[in-house]
Amino acid sequence: MKHGQIIGSRYCIKELLGQGGTSAVYLAENVILKNLWAIKALSKLSPYYMYELQEIELLKCLSHPMLPRIVDLFEDETHYYIVMDYISGMNLLSYLEAHGKVPEEKLFQWTRELLGILAYLHGRNPPVIYRDLKPSNLILDNEGHLRLIDFGTARLHREGITEDTVYIGTQGYAAPEQYGSGQSDARTDLFNLGMTLFHLATGVHPLKLDNAPLSTVLKRSGISSTMTRLILDLVHTDPDKRIQSAQDALMRLDKASTVRSLLSIPQQKTGMRHFSGVIALASVMPHTGLTSLALMLALFFKRQGYRTALAEVNPSGDLNRLKDALHQAGKIKTMGDDFFEAEGITFFTEVQDSGMLSKKGLDIILLDLGELRHERLLRELNHGNIKMILCPNAPWKLDSILSFQERFESFNRDEWVYVLYGAHKHEFLTIKQFVPITPLVLFPSFRTPFTLSREDEHQIRQAMKQVFAYNGHHVRL
Repeated sequence: MKHGQIIGSRYCIKELLGQGGTSAVYLAENVILKNLWAIKALSKLSPYYMYELQEIELLKCLSHPMLPRIVDLFEDETHYYIVMDYISGMNLLSYLEAHGKVPEEKLFQWTRELLGILAYLHGRNPPVIYRDLKPSNLILDNEGHLRLIDFGTARLHREGITEDTVYIGTQGYAAPEQYGSGQSDARTDLFNLGMTLFHLATGVHPLKLDNAPLSTVLKRSGISSTMTRLILDLVHTDPDKRIQSAQDALMRLDKASTVRSLLSIPQQKTGMRHFSGVIALASVMPHTGLTSLALMLALFFKRQGYRTALAEVNPSGDLNRLKDALHQAGKIKTMGDDFFEAEGITFFTEVQDSGMLSKKGLDIILLDLGELRHERLLRELNHGNIKMILCPNAPWKLDSILSFQERFESFNRDEWVYVLYGAHKHEFLTIKQFVPITPLVLFPSFRTPFTLSREDEHQIRQAMKQVFAYNGHHVRL
């Protein structure tokens, strides 16, 4: 395809991002919404066409912030096209070439993120085995988080199968069983992870070891003995002698973190920075005041100098009612069928897919998801860089929080921050005491979101600092 070519009636090809033997990936712009997407073009003449389609079926069933979302599918006579999130950033192989080996503080952070995504994939029913974890399949996005791409080699784990039918993997990172000696399972991904961590920690590609023991190269790199042992236990040639699960590895990582603290390994100071991204807000139950909280935060961020938008990703119609009220008061600057601007904030009404919103000219997009009650809203929540769950602040509604937790027990909730607002201190302490939710952050009450006092702003600032800190962000507010 050529630059400027229009496909699917609305996608303009900008450039070729990458090309393999069976497919090509292009950067494209939606000519209507003016936002960027990655489009994978699969040739229908390829003998591997059906295998490529399996990747799409896998991704359609997955929802995790480290994974790209599929937002559109279409075809013509020669190709099948998959429109996915465009992840702007640098893959880790390029990162190693530009910066050299990864400092241990960053290595710990990335290891935790990678174990988190593996725990999610392996926790599906049936488990999803990725089978090709390596630096070039990991993108460090513009917000400093890792994203996992290219599911062309992934497969569902089937009980009773004794070996893989074909060798799939990348030399240097592939586990022995990927060469035909057994079936790939969760431990295969852990081996791939271990070799990836080895490459990141040492800067040495696994194929360039020249028969030197991994332990020797790791020791020369200067990383701690605890991290060295974790990597070596991930890459044992016998799957039965490896760390057996991502959850087990996360426990090991926590122990290693404790050892690092005791040894007083100096941590890099992280400066405060301007936040840019999506803050997704959902509620445990209806009628908890989520829209009011979202409005309050939108106004707060606008007053801090952030270019802010609020999108209603639920059918409540609250923002349309707000539009009517502001229009009558003469406070609307511009207005369209599905958006309006007022008080320096852009409002999007009745949004079906937040991924279709253009982020041009915006720092923060707040998503009002309403009650988190089905899979589509969960996918929208996972689209957020910050994920906030509003709980009812009445102690007699504690059962609704417990019921909510049971409903989402099988999902990865590590990045969720539970919040209350408008609760008295004794209500906050009661909920914190009797309901096992953590972290829990208290936001202040207010009369209307458009009349925030300086004291209101101070309390919101303190609460948002806690929310950002729980997600590892050091943000200037």
